[in-house]
Amino acid sequence: MPAPSLLSVGTAQPVGYAGALVDMGEPHDITTAVNESATALDFGQVCVKGVAVAAGAVQNVKPQTADGDKIAGVTMAAPSDIVAASDGTVTYARYKALPVLKKGRIYAIPCENVVADTDALVITAGTGSKIASTTGGAAGAGRIAFPGGAKWETTTSSGALGILNLNLP
Repeated sequence: MPAPSLLSVGTAQPVGYAGALVDMGEPHDITTAVNESATALDFGQVCVKGVAVAAGAVQNVKPQTADGDKIAGVTMAAPSDIVAASDGTVTYARYKALPVLKKGRIYAIPCENVVADTDALVITAGTGSKIASTTGGAAGAGRIAFPGGAKWETTTSSGALGILNLNLP
């Protein structure tokens, strides 16, 4: 996760960090899940449903790697109970519980330039589980649309902080 920056204070740019909620007072649909993958999940990253678990149990999730994976939501930042790695990276390691946003506005970092009011996509080819938009190309093989729709609310350069509005079923 990139370190939060205050460089955009006083401008029209978003002020926050990947995985943080944009509107604390607005209703959200948040669930708890466990990362079943050996690959860590970063804040503000798409995660997909993992192996089925028993009824009433916490859902398993993992990074998206295939077009057919069912999107569970976007990982939220909850750094208070996470220990940073020796390089300062803070992520959800394997078997770590994490909050997943299904509906609401969240800060996220696109892997390509995006334009406000365009549909968000997940890129599964090459980068795996990275969020993009129809600005960089239409949905298709390797570029999967969010179910229920998700839109970018900000025009954002690749690698910069933007606002994503989720509405997963």
